[in-house]
Amino acid sequence: MNKKRPCKGSDLEGNAWKFASVTDARAVYQTMLTKPGFMGGKSDCSLDTGFFMGQPVLIFLWAENLKPEFVTTVHILAALAGGKELPKEMKEELLRQVRLRWRALRSKRPFGGTIQKHHPHGKLWTDLRGGN
Repeated sequence: MNKKRPCKGSDLEGNAWKFASVTDARAVYQTMLTKPGFMGGKSDCSLDTGFFMGQPVLIFLWAENLKPEFVTTVHILAALAGGKELPKEMKEELLRQVRLRWRALRSKRPFGGTIQKHHPHGKLWTDLRGGN
C-alpha cells in the first residue's frame, strides 16, 4: 500500500497578490471555495486572505498534486479582481512565513489534511516591518 508522503511547507509552490481592498481578495477566496474538490480531498493547498505590510493580500500555496486547472483559476481570478503580484522580495518573505505556519499547523493535525484558515481571529500574517 502506497502511503502519501507528508507535505512539508517548503515543498509547496506559492504566490501572493496585493489588492486595493480586502473585499476584492475575499471575493477570490469565496469564489474558489465554491469550486468542488478545491479544498479537501487528497490535494495539499492553502488559500487565504489577510494583511501584509499594511496591504490586503491573497496567499495561495499548493502542492504538485493539486489539479493544474485550480492553480490557473486562482491566478486568473486574482488578476480579474485587480490583484497585483507582490514584488519579489515582499512575496518571498510572506511565503516564507506562510510555509512555516503550514508546517507548524500541519504537525499539530492528525493525519495531515488541508489548512483552510490559518487563524480563527483573522490576524493572519505577522507584519515584520511594522504597520499592522
